[in-house]
Amino acid sequence: MKHFNSTNMIKYKKNIISEKVFTDYFACDLNKCKGACCEEGDLGAPLNENEIKIIEKNLHQITPFMSTNGKNQILKTNFFERTQEHGAVTQTINSKECVFAVKNKSNFWSCSIEQAHNNGKINFKKPISCHLYPIRISKVGENNIINVHEWSICQHACNPKTNGNIKLINFLKDALVRYFGIKWYNELKKIESSLP
Repeated sequence: MKHFNSTNMIKYKKNIISEKVFTDYFACDLNKCKGACCEEGDLGAPLNENEIKIIEKNLHQITPFMSTNGKNQILKTNFFERTQEHGAVTQTINSKECVFAVKNKSNFWSCSIEQAHNNGKINFKKPISCHLYPIRISKVGENNIINVHEWSICQHACNPKTNGNIKLINFLKDALVRYFGIKWYNELKKIESSLP
């Protein structure tokens, strides 16, 4: 089960940011986890309304990269569902892997949306919730609540001794810039440098 770790929060404009965004270490190691986040968890990946439209528009370009089970599931239930607590999320197969997850011969999970992107079929990389992980962003009023998930399958990614001493804020630069823009990311780095 994933959970938030309670930490000090930093208020910046309309953002309330967990201090762990600045202090934690993180770098995915697929050789260790084999992309298990595509398979494990309570629900599929959170989607915003714009992402639903983009995936819907490009589904014919994505399906050739999907698993047979994933394609069959979409035919039965669509590629997303709406939940009361978490909003729209990708569908899962038997409450396990995301419909867009594909396992290769080495038992590594990957994303068929990202495969379509990497093969030049679509401009959309993958849901921003996946790109930003382990950062999770929620809304409370006008504020963004920016927190960090902890999950046992990511223990190697979070250990500076096994992840190359890479800070989370540096590993997720592309995702943070994609979501907030380069100016905001640079301001985030200034906050990081001002912390004791």
